[in-house]
Amino acid sequence: MVRDWSFAAALFAAATQIPTWSKYLGALADAPVSIAGTSPVNLGGAVELASKYALWGLYFWYQGLVFTGIWILGHEVRPLCLSLTLSSHAEFNK
Repeated sequence: MVRDWSFAAALFAAATQIPTWSKYLGALADAPVSIAGTSPVNLGGAVELASKYALWGLYFWYQGLVFTGIWILGHEVRPLCLSLTLSSHAEFNK
């Protein structure tokens, strides 16, 4: 359980850096591009926006996997704990 919450915290910490990473990727693609004699086009803004959407999509996907694991553990462990509690109380009530 500690591992799952650690993964969730690490993913959250990484998500706080998504705007920085997308600006960095946009700056890398900021050089004007000219294709076959056409006027130069700056792709930095498009790359920044596309990388932002892609990184947020990856974040939500992996954070959903982590929280689904936490949810499953919560629903699987509760009946086990309840059965152990009831069986131990049944032994003491004899």
